Amino acid sequence: MKGLLFAILLISSAFVQAQTKVGFTNVELIMTYMPDVDVLNKSLDEYARRKSDGITRKKLQLAGLIQQYEEKSKLASFSGSKEETDLVTEITVQEKLIKAKEENFPLDVQDKKSQLLSPILNKIQAAIDAVAEENGYTYILNQTSGSNILYGVKQYDVTDKIAAKLGIEISE
Repeated sequence: MKGLLFAILLISSAFVQAQTKVGFTNVELIMTYMPDVDVLNKSLDEYARRKSDGITRKKLQLAGLIQQYEEKSKLASFSGSKEETDLVTEITVQEKLIKAKEENFPLDVQDKKSQLLSPILNKIQAAIDAVAEENGYTYILNQTSGSNILYGVKQYDVTDKIAAKLGIEISE
């Protein structure tokens, strides 16, 4: 009985393995050849420049307020006045605003990058799905930096097929 059970398990295991077809690709490599990524990088650089310019403008406005405070502080009537209190409050508010913008800058740029990258990744995924379906792959794994694929037989590399679906050619 054990022998029969073992034989059934062995046959079913071989049957499952025969149905499994695994390919691999390198999404990072594909992305380096996509014109969409160049557009993304230019858009991201422009976004970061605009954000940085905005911070610089706020700093110049703050410098103007500080200069205004210094000039008015020479007047005896300014000390302790509502105008002084209002100006100090405005300077404090602007300093906090600038600090928040500077602290949030990297996160804002990363969020923008994610927003711009999403349609590109969706396009790549659609191409992967199409190649998998057309060629009968059960799995397509990603062979990029940090992946667990250390070696793959070239015949199972579907990177060129995915690139073709995206209308790009990869030259290595």
